Amino acid sequence: MKLIYSYPRSGDRIEDSSIELFDLGRDPGEQHDLSTEQQELAHLLQGQLLAIAGGGPSTFEEEVPDDVDPELRRELEALGYFGDN
Repeated sequence: MKLIYSYPRSGDRIEDSSIELFDLGRDPGEQHDLSTEQQELAHLLQGQLLAIAGGGPSTFEEEVPDDVDPELRRELEALGYFGDN
C-alpha cells in the first residue's frame, strides 16, 4: 500500500490536506485511489505518518542548510521544495 499525504504549503490547516491510497501490488501505475473505499486504513496510515513526522504539516517543513550550493538552492526553490512557493 502507498499513502500520499498532501498538505498546503502556506498554512497549518490540516483540513485542507488530502490523502490518496494505492495498492501497488494490484495497481502499480497508481490509477485507482482507494482512500474513500478504505478510509479506515487510509486514516490509520495517515496517523502513523503524522506520528513519525512529529505532529502535523508544519513539522514537515525542513530547514535548509546554509551551505547548500546557491544554484542548487535556486533549482530546488523553482521546483517548490522550499522557499515561498
